[in-house]
Amino acid sequence: MAAVGAKAAILVVGLGNHGLSTTRHNVGMMALDAVVRGMRTAKGWEMQSKVGGYVTESLVQVAPPPQAQSTVPNSSALAAASSTQRVIFLKPKGFMNHSGLIVLQALKYYSLPSSRLVVVHDDLQRKLANVATKAGGSANGHNGLKSIIASLKTSDFRRLRIGIGRPASKMHADVAKYVLQKFSQEELAQLESDAWPSVSKALTTLITEIGP
Repeated sequence: MAAVGAKAAILVVGLGNHGLSTTRHNVGMMALDAVVRGMRTAKGWEMQSKVGGYVTESLVQVAPPPQAQSTVPNSSALAAASSTQRVIFLKPKGFMNHSGLIVLQALKYYSLPSSRLVVVHDDLQRKLANVATKAGGSANGHNGLKSIIASLKTSDFRRLRIGIGRPASKMHADVAKYVLQKFSQEELAQLESDAWPSVSKALTTLITEIGP
């Protein structure tokens, strides 16, 4: 895939361990699958060796900033004032702990700064299917984020966090086992009904914030 028009693109990365689908640690990748399924303009996932993972892209419709909206007299004009943003979605082919090298490789390939990066990942501190966003800050113990911050040498990128709950035990071995467990059918249904719509909405907001 050539990097045509990459200057204005936004890179959205879903974290996880390649090959361990439907495990708690892979909820970032699962979220991207759900978002892409809902986008009519999205292409199918393709393995891109130059990037180091599976890639697809779409044109996402975004609303004008609030100050511009205040000058738009009606809904028809507002729709006309809306624009599209090229968004590249990436699911790294590798292990969570090595995510940083692939994200760095992708940013270089598409000639993008870290400020145009959104990382979607699991969050032990939040209840299942609870979605929140964050700009910058520490990795908060998340190995995928630690790897990205170390590789990019900056924490200046946006995150979209999806709650997976946490085990009663705080022992490292128990937590490690918990994040690698598969979601139950009931939990998958909750993600489908609660998390994925919230992820889509939050991602659109982040894309609008980043801008062209």
